[in-house]
Amino acid sequence: MGGEVAESNLLVRNDLNELVRISAAIDDFADANDIPMKARFEVQLCVEEIFTNITSYGFPDGEQHEVEILFRLDPVTGVLGITLVDDGIEFDPVHDSTKPALDAELQNRQIGGLGLHLVRQYVDELEYERRDGRNHLILTKTLPAGN
Repeated sequence: MGGEVAESNLLVRNDLNELVRISAAIDDFADANDIPMKARFEVQLCVEEIFTNITSYGFPDGEQHEVEILFRLDPVTGVLGITLVDDGIEFDPVHDSTKPALDAELQNRQIGGLGLHLVRQYVDELEYERRDGRNHLILTKTLPAGN
């Protein structure tokens, strides 16, 4: 890795059909920046999970809203940052205490928490801030050297 910081922004509606555009944007960014397949898969899963949660639970008014997704890769450090910004209801997944019962029988598990558990497994850092009536969730992942 070497060179200038790569950045890309995507603005989507709070509609699960936008997952197709999000997936394509991640692929385009990954292709342009030689992000390895394993990291690409992990990023894809994380962003799709977070976006699905935002869309499914963040807008009880049923109105159309926008979600901004920003990608930033520092080629010197290999640090990939992905920020999701929305004006939905406040939810801090960093301090959410929902823990999936991974050892429970499938039919006995409570709904919820598994997606965030997976996100936490695939990123190095998860930060949340509520600023100016908007949720800012930052996922940070250090990519392997030598891409």
